[in-house]
Amino acid sequence: MGEFLRKGVAAAAVMAVLATGCGGGGVTRVGGTVSGLAGGTAVTLQLNGGETLVLGGNGGFRFDEQLGAGESFSVTIVGQPARATCTVANAAGEIDRNASSVDNVTVVCTQRHAVGGIVSGLPVGTSVALQNASGELRDSLTVGANGTFAFPTLLLEGAGYTVTVVTPPAGRNCTVEQGTGTVAAADVTSVRVNC
Repeated sequence: MGEFLRKGVAAAAVMAVLATGCGGGGVTRVGGTVSGLAGGTAVTLQLNGGETLVLGGNGGFRFDEQLGAGESFSVTIVGQPARATCTVANAAGEIDRNASSVDNVTVVCTQRHAVGGIVSGLPVGTSVALQNASGELRDSLTVGANGTFAFPTLLLEGAGYTVTVVTPPAGRNCTVEQGTGTVAAADVTSVRVNC
């Protein structure tokens, strides 16, 4: 009888250890940090295709949903901020056996800016066709009056740009000044097209 009890107690202890190792270690939440987000904008994150968080500032974040040990998580961006592109790192994984908190999801946002400037000397009733080359991008714009212009595609900070004249107005030659550069932390407004 004593032998039977000893075996029974040992078996119960083994079962308890196995249960703890198989997901019985509690629950935790998933979070991390956001950086590079401009004031007045927001990025929207989603956890496992369910809960969403709208983040309107830089710093730490944490989803409300609780996950148990052994459960998988996946954080995706479902809404980008205006004039920016955000990426997420350490976005997926599995809650460890101790249900340790996940706080290393990293969202980094990079701002986008317009490239443009001023057209002058364009005769009334004519237009000039311009192009902005940035990497593989070829952004086209036709300007039909003197004054300011901006290409429709916004470029990430750090991207290079080259503005050229594709088609000048009939009987005119147009030149570009300050048409090459790198996008910094603001819109480019220094390109000059003189016809």
